[in-house]
Amino acid sequence: MDTNALKTLPEIIAQNQTPIITKLHANGQEFAVVPVGMQIQSLKDIRDEDRQTPAYRADFVKTHDLASFIAHVGRFKSDDTVLFARLPAITGNNVLFSIRAVIDHHPAGTDTARAGAQRHLVIYVPVLHLRAQRWLDAERKMMAQGDFAAFIEDNLSDLCVLEGFTPPFGTAVATPADLLTLSRGLEVRVNQTVRNATRLATGEVSLTFTTENTRQDGSELIVPEWFGLRVPVFAGAEPFVLPVRLRYKVADGAIKFAYLFHDFDRMLEDTVRAAIDTVRKAHPDLHIVEGSAD
Repeated sequence: MDTNALKTLPEIIAQNQTPIITKLHANGQEFAVVPVGMQIQSLKDIRDEDRQTPAYRADFVKTHDLASFIAHVGRFKSDDTVLFARLPAITGNNVLFSIRAVIDHHPAGTDTARAGAQRHLVIYVPVLHLRAQRWLDAERKMMAQGDFAAFIEDNLSDLCVLEGFTPPFGTAVATPADLLTLSRGLEVRVNQTVRNATRLATGEVSLTFTTENTRQDGSELIVPEWFGLRVPVFAGAEPFVLPVRLRYKVADGAIKFAYLFHDFDRMLEDTVRAAIDTVRKAHPDLHIVEGSAD
């Protein structure tokens, strides 16, 4: 506070019977000098009450759709707007990833007198696509013969031919038709027990079933080791192809199946990179930071 100005307060009050406005700070902030009680009161709250518009924009918009995020940022962006892309992390079956736009970020440069309020925020938080969620929820879980057959048939549209994928040790890769044949073969043998399981040179497994009632051998059923999955990771995103390994376990004549994703982290990273690239192409003038603004 300007000490010279303070020395003149008694004189100011003595000479004026009504409140006056004077600048007491070096930064030019104004105060009202009120004679009654010799009070000094800031005018900021008083002037804020009379404002027709806010001193700065304060808003928080959250969207799960990338196109909506891009459009909303485009409506309000300025030279000071900065984007922060938080790289993904997996917690349980949830994928955590976001892109945050701070519309009123600090201006570039070293001028500390200019600062952004950082109160105008837009955040894109994608949600897992329902198809990806179904496969994630069931991954690594052993399913009974009939349950696995039903799961494959219910999600048959997600299966695809794996192109350009070389499985380890030259093992065979199933087509969607092969998986359909397997699921239907398991359905008709749901009341049969596995008599023998033989691994073939291709890595596939030949299952021989025995009918419980007649004890007659059933026909062989081929179980592949790999198949292809084509699903979008996030709602609204393009589908990605993922190799999946099929596992089985035979105990007391009963067989159970489970599957394991191969290189799911790579597919997730590719999906995230695609989202960031889409935003970068839509707003090439904005600075993007791969990190958090928290």
